[in-house]
Amino acid sequence: MRRLSLLSLAVPLSLVGCTKTEVIITEIAYPDMLLSQSSVEFGTAQWGETVERTVTLTQNGISKDGLGMTMGVQSVEIVQGTGTSFSVSYDLAEMVCPERAATEDTAATTTATAKEVDVDTGSTDTGTTGTDTANTGTTTPDGTVPEGLLFTMEYGCSIPLHIRYSPNEVGDIWAGLVVSTAAATLPEDAEEDALPEYQKDPEHSRQVVFLHGQADHASGTLVVRPRTYDFGYVNADDPEEHYAYIELQNVGDGDVTINSVALSDSCDAAFRLDTAPASGTVISPDQTGLVAVEFDPDDTNGSYCELFITSDDAANPEVDVILLGNSGDDASNSAPTAAIRAPDNGYRYSTIRDLTLEVNIFDVDQPAPTLGCKIKSAVLQVANLVTCEAPDDSGHFWVTIPREDLDDGVDTLVLTVTDANGQTTNASVSVLIDTDYPADDDDGDGYGPASDPADCDDANGMSYPYAAEVFDGADNDCDGIVDEGTEGYDDDGDGLSEIDGDCNDFNETALPGAPERGDGVDNDCDGLVDEGTTLYDDDGDGYAEVNGDCDDGDPLVNPAATEVCDGVDNDCDTLVDRADGCVETDSDPEIVGEIRATDANACLEGETVTVEVKAIDQDGDPLTYLWSSDAGDDATRFDNPTSPVTHWVCPELDENSGGKAFSLNANVFDDDGGSDYGFVKIAVYPSDFEELHEPFEKVEYVESEGCSTSGSTPSALLVVGGALAASLIRRRRS
Repeated sequence: MRRLSLLSLAVPLSLVGCTKTEVIITEIAYPDMLLSQSSVEFGTAQWGETVERTVTLTQNGISKDGLGMTMGVQSVEIVQGTGTSFSVSYDLAEMVCPERAATEDTAATTTATAKEVDVDTGSTDTGTTGTDTANTGTTTPDGTVPEGLLFTMEYGCSIPLHIRYSPNEVGDIWAGLVVSTAAATLPEDAEEDALPEYQKDPEHSRQVVFLHGQADHASGTLVVRPRTYDFGYVNADDPEEHYAYIELQNVGDGDVTINSVALSDSCDAAFRLDTAPASGTVISPDQTGLVAVEFDPDDTNGSYCELFITSDDAANPEVDVILLGNSGDDASNSAPTAAIRAPDNGYRYSTIRDLTLEVNIFDVDQPAPTLGCKIKSAVLQVANLVTCEAPDDSGHFWVTIPREDLDDGVDTLVLTVTDANGQTTNASVSVLIDTDYPADDDDGDGYGPASDPADCDDANGMSYPYAAEVFDGADNDCDGIVDEGTEGYDDDGDGLSEIDGDCNDFNETALPGAPERGDGVDNDCDGLVDEGTTLYDDDGDGYAEVNGDCDDGDPLVNPAATEVCDGVDNDCDTLVDRADGCVETDSDPEIVGEIRATDANACLEGETVTVEVKAIDQDGDPLTYLWSSDAGDDATRFDNPTSPVTHWVCPELDENSGGKAFSLNANVFDDDGGSDYGFVKIAVYPSDFEELHEPFEKVEYVESEGCSTSGSTPSALLVVGGALAASLIRRRRS
């Protein structure tokens, strides 16, 4: 029976001595927590952008008499899966309350009583919690906030909760705003009908607001290839044009704007920037730009240049490209060949006519006319007697030396041929100029053991002073060293010669088994240059470390790769998995926030509550649901136990039970066998527990002097009145 049917009027009771007593009943509403929204959409935000929305929290518990209890707010927090894209804050200075005069009625909010049930919330909140930046609420006499309480709200008050969305992952992002209320604990010596100084919402003690946003991380990533370009050895007279083409590729998901493309001031004049994107050029995702640099040398001297490319790519705002020409050690380059066909060694030259030499020069890497060619005398202290040049690609021609440029006596004429790589080859011939053979010259090369300089091997016509060294195991030039400068001699001192496998006998860091360096040289002589270094694409995905490959041992990891949810930074942008909008290959379902009791998380026996679970699956698998509870009879108690939203019939309680909390459990499954689990607590009260839906009734007895017009009060009426007053108190205590 409802109390108001018995207590709708003030009842006058006449007592002995003409004293009149009135019973006054005042309704005081329990707290009613009201959130302005059940879900909040934030739209799409860019990485690093902040979007703010406001959810208003109101204490709406006001009775028809205009009174309500104080509500205690225990927590305001964000519950989310991974990441911290959402946060919530509030400022108590922004709380707005209606103006009201202090009366005995308002004081009654701290003397009423309420029945409580011990509910284990089973909270597993791990999200970012709210921050009250100016907590000015006062809930205790000394002005402090009780432990375990954030603030209190009088009836009619409201406060904005500021939710900020700053995405730090890409794609759909979900979370839940959870607000819970609490009641103060009564002291042990409190009167039976005392009320805590703040109370919780008996029907909606914990509420959830779903939060949803989308995020893009639209940033461009510029990859420049190649980072080093060697034009090789280019002759100044080569009519062909020589270009380096540098590719600018945007492998990100946002635009890249090119700020500048320029050669450094220290570049050799042989380099010229031919074509390049203009400043402000935008390269869209998966598009490329092209830079062309021409190399046109005037000589065979080594040339060096740096190309600088700047853009708005935050990770690579400036990229440099090294350009080389006519420099370094070209391991693939072959030395030229040279031969003096006529005359033979020991030729007697005794005429006033010029001396003519028949020569052959050749190089497999460049035309004979581009080879450097000169002839010098071993006797005369001049740089060279004559500079020669092949008239055609055959390399076969005659060189004439004026007679007046030669001195009488024995001389060695040396032909030196040099290619663009700087490698040289020598050939020689000994000539007797207006003189006879020495008496001790047994091999006819014009030098004998007693000559000055002396012949070191008078039995070998190929060995004589200043002769060209050839690989024959003999000291051809009589300098005490055998085969130097030939393929059989270790010219760079690394312990191996060309015939021993040294692929570059001019570089001591290049030999079989040597560690490979990032120097443009085949250091280990395996036919590969710079493998295993930052300059080489070791995994064959088209990118080396110098081009932004963060794992050159995995072909699935490079700046152009797709980010998948595997714990690896696949696209080398320093962001991993969901922070980079990864593609799920086999993800588990994830419950968003908490399971929500949409109408109430407390009920009476036989009533129905609605509960909802929201879940997502990153790889798009369809989801199935299964509800259960510890009350049993799930097949009949849930109207649809396989739906994300279902209705649950509150069970009957044991006799004399003051209330019990039940767990409603939600299991979510996907097709891959993944699952997630959550629960919500529902407090169930006896069917006669009126405080759940009805306001508290304050009962007061007011006595006044005076007698009724009918004379003294009959004793029977006195008995009835006393019994009625006693019943009021007992009803409250029940």
